[in-house]
Order: sequence, then C-alpha cells, then structure tokens
Amino acid sequence: MSFDGYWLKKESTHYIFNYKQDSFAELHIDEIITQQEQCFLMITSLLKIFPNKKINYWLCDTRKQVSELSGYGETNGLANFRDGVATIYCVYNETIQCIGFHEDTHAIAFYYSDVKCDALAEGLAMYMDKKWWQLDNELCTKVYLETGNYIPLEEMIYGSFYEIQDKLSYPIMGAFVKRLIELYGIEKFKEIYVYEDDNWPGAFYNIFKVTFADAEKEFIDYIHSLNYTESQIKKAYITLFEN
Repeated sequence: MSFDGYWLKKESTHYIFNYKQDSFAELHIDEIITQQEQCFLMITSLLKIFPNKKINYWLCDTRKQVSELSGYGETNGLANFRDGVATIYCVYNETIQCIGFHEDTHAIAFYYSDVKCDALAEGLAMYMDKKWWQLDNELCTKVYLETGNYIPLEEMIYGSFYEIQDKLSYPIMGAFVKRLIELYGIEKFKEIYVYEDDNWPGAFYNIFKVTFADAEKEFIDYIHSLNYTESQIKKAYITLFEN
C-alpha cells in the first residue's frame, strides 16, 4: 500500500498520531493533540476505563484514505480494536475535521469490552458528543417525537441499527444513554453494555429494576417535558429535514 507524500508520527501522552507531510493535519497537529487529550481525560473520567496502551490515530486526507488504511468502507471516521490496541482513522482536511469525542469513546470503550450492541455503543459515543449537526441530542429527539419520526428503542436495540437513518438513530440513542447514566450511574450502564445473551429485557430489568418498556416511557416523558423555544424547534426541524 502506498500513498503520496510521507507519513509523519507524533506521540502524546495517550495517543500516537500519524499524518501526512504538508497536510492540513500537520498544520494543526498541536491543536489536535491538545483537543484529543482533553477528550481522553473527559471520557476516561466518565467511563472509569483506562487504556493500558496508547491509541493509534490516523489523520487522513480523504474518506478513501480512511478505507484504504482501515480495510472498511469509505467513511469520515471509525475505530477498531486489533491485537489489544485501539486504532482510530478519521478525515481531517479543510472541510471535514472528524475528531472530537465520538471515535475516541469507541476506542476507549474497546478496552472494557468489544461491541455487544451497536445501538448502545453509538449511543455512548453520541452521549459524549452531546450534539448531532450542532443540535442537542434531546432537541433532535423531541422534534422526532413531535413529527412522528421517533424510532422506538426496541427497534434499534434488537434490529439492524446501521440500517436505520443515522440522523434519527444516533441522537435518539445518545439522549437515551445519557438518561440512563443520569438516573442509574455509569457502572449500571456498563453492566448492560456488555450483556450479549438472549434475555436482554430480563437483564435490563435485573440491572435497572425497571422494565425496558417503562424506561422508554420515562425517557419519552422526560423529552416531552424539556422546554425548548418555538424558534429552537423550528431551527432544528429545518436542519434535520430541509437542509
């Protein structure tokens, strides 16, 4: 495999950054390191997961380069875990800077468990992101509820999560995971995060002492109770459905 230009490497406390010579990433590498180290500290502080190895971080010029390096399809960013080491591949150029909390949350969570449930894994990453298209996850969810576009949690947990439109699934799961953690704490969430047997509803009840259906009802009631202004709702609707 070969690419134009040379790959440079720069290590920080918790990462090994790889980026192309004369790239946009090289121009901003010190800022990137500062930002991602701050993200790392916030994620590990919340999750109480502390990787014992540095995370490999590939700052790519294009989605195609992400695909060529990772072996997966073209995307703005992804994280994987091989041979005990987490690796992040992301696009960083003049128009797309796919850094921040999301892929780092996946990478750090790998040191606790591989992914058992795609919906919970993406929900955890979105909880750390807090926003979708610069809109609070909760605001997106409220708009979806009010417009009949809400996706039931059961459909995302039990179904094919990645076949659901991401602008719907990601913020809803981010808001739900946040609610679970706020109500029950991170250790309880980590228990359901690693569950992989057939009786998921039973495991959910045993961990949280509430049925999954009642937890979703409480979540929906909570979202309905949030007071967003008419202008905030309108702006969110335009962003989510008309842009």
